[in-house]
Amino acid sequence: MLKPESPFVFTLPHPAFVMLDLSGEDPLLRLSRSYDDDTPVTWRSTTGDDVTDHPRTISTVFTALQRTNFRVDHVLEPTAPAKGKHSPWFTDAMRHVPAAVLFRGRKQGN
Repeated sequence: MLKPESPFVFTLPHPAFVMLDLSGEDPLLRLSRSYDDDTPVTWRSTTGDDVTDHPRTISTVFTALQRTNFRVDHVLEPTAPAKGKHSPWFTDAMRHVPAAVLFRGRKQGN
């Protein structure tokens, strides 16, 4: 339970990134699903680990936060840097399309 004005910070898969077909030769040229498709997606990392995401549009998350008495005060959609160390989940498409969207909201009222 959060006190009023306490921050709530979380990240989700970016719905635009989930649209890409990462198995293709150039994932930026092929879309495999629609932006608002909320069918779960399972990803495999370069280490062989799997994770299942449940995509949601940005508007769906924003509306859910508003309806549960959170004031969204920050949204980030970062792309990956061109250089540097990357995670096992990294793909070149992350340089052009954000893989995640980060939200920060503050609890309003009691």
